[in-house]
Amino acid sequence: MTGREMYARTHPVTILYNLRRVLFLTVIPVARGLVLALQQDFLSWARGAWVDISAVLVMVGIAALYWYSIGFYCDDKAVFLRSGILRRKITVMPWDKAASVSMLETFTARTLGAVNFRADTLGGSRKRADISIYLSKEKARALMASHKEKSGEGTRKYVPQRRSVALMSLLASNSLGGVIFLAAFVSQSGKLLGEEFSAMLLLSFEDFARGLAFGLPPAGAAIAYALLGGWAVGFLRNYAGYKDFTVHSGESSLRIKSGAVSRREYIIRRDKINFIDIRQNITAKLFGLYTLYICAVGYGKGKNDISCIIPSTKAPEFNRALGLLFPGLSPAKLTVVPPRKNIARFIGQPIAACAGIAVSAVLFLRLFPSWDSFIMFTGFMLLVPAGLFLAVRLEAYKTSGIAKKDGVYTVCYCAGINLHTAVIPEDKIISVRFTQSLPQRRKRQFCNVLIHTVSEGKARHLCRNLPLDEVMGLFDE
Repeated sequence: MTGREMYARTHPVTILYNLRRVLFLTVIPVARGLVLALQQDFLSWARGAWVDISAVLVMVGIAALYWYSIGFYCDDKAVFLRSGILRRKITVMPWDKAASVSMLETFTARTLGAVNFRADTLGGSRKRADISIYLSKEKARALMASHKEKSGEGTRKYVPQRRSVALMSLLASNSLGGVIFLAAFVSQSGKLLGEEFSAMLLLSFEDFARGLAFGLPPAGAAIAYALLGGWAVGFLRNYAGYKDFTVHSGESSLRIKSGAVSRREYIIRRDKINFIDIRQNITAKLFGLYTLYICAVGYGKGKNDISCIIPSTKAPEFNRALGLLFPGLSPAKLTVVPPRKNIARFIGQPIAACAGIAVSAVLFLRLFPSWDSFIMFTGFMLLVPAGLFLAVRLEAYKTSGIAKKDGVYTVCYCAGINLHTAVIPEDKIISVRFTQSLPQRRKRQFCNVLIHTVSEGKARHLCRNLPLDEVMGLFDE
């Protein structure tokens, strides 16, 4: 058998996705049609329609030629992918180097009988899979089964409760509190924008908003409802993505399946999981909810991917699921924590932000007294995220720290509006950096610790204001 005969074709739906590579050619018919529409008539456009038809045929021809050049082949050791029209490229991915393999059935591809098969290694691109091809469902399942045989079948099964998936979707839908804040702000500020702003909106939507405004300006209410509708769409999209979520846990791999509209299946090697990340925002903290994410090559990478492993749940259920899926990666009790007397290191920035907003509001009130109600409302609304920032830092002050147990580090810190508890195997740490600000250098007792871990992109964990000697002792080896 020759080398060419060894390679199998990908699914013809690849031609449709390849058309995205040549969309720049649409500038020819679009520009010609625009010029003729402005200067001449329909008959003039029709007489030169062969230009548009030729451009479309060239686009389809290039996409089909590129599909014809793609072929794949696999054996017990590796997957081979051939591509390229003018310059031939062959990608070889050994099975034992694959951190994860997955297949995604989007609604569009599924109706055409196609599945997107992907395979990722640590050495690949942060944004694109090392191997990403469209295959028939039978061929994709055969490749998944081949990798499953090599990585082992899961013997333990975890299925979260529906309310856990709903809570996670609720909290992850672009921040419910943030959307409500924006909706209220736009609704109130619409009082100053008047009819000119209202005229920018579609009349039908404005009529709808007018009926449900409840005393608010119709234009502001319309945008508020649009923002809340956007959040609702995000919630439904997250919930649909995690519907029928199931994790099969084995000694050497995890197999994850989920999705209602777009169906997903992943096989992730345990030794390629860089760390686990227990996350909480302030809302989850108040209700005692925990959510677990993992950092693994190829998982949560694409825009249609999922990234969670244990959806939002209470501590007892969360600990049970954590022990089932990751028995060797439980968080340890913190041994190095920030000194309780140095709270200013945590709340200095949010306090400065709150003070800056208040001073700015007073200044604008003096400069523009006729806008007093709008300025006061705007200042109050800006204090909301600043107050949220302060609450996160206060919680981080109480919960931050580092511990080491059995070759595994537990690192608790805050980043943005989330509290993180990262559990990191020692061999996944790339570098540890100790930094000191000017006040810390004067006392020579405290430092900030920046830990970089293995990842396709940038994975960093920053713990603030820890005792220098104690934290250096944890990393002496």
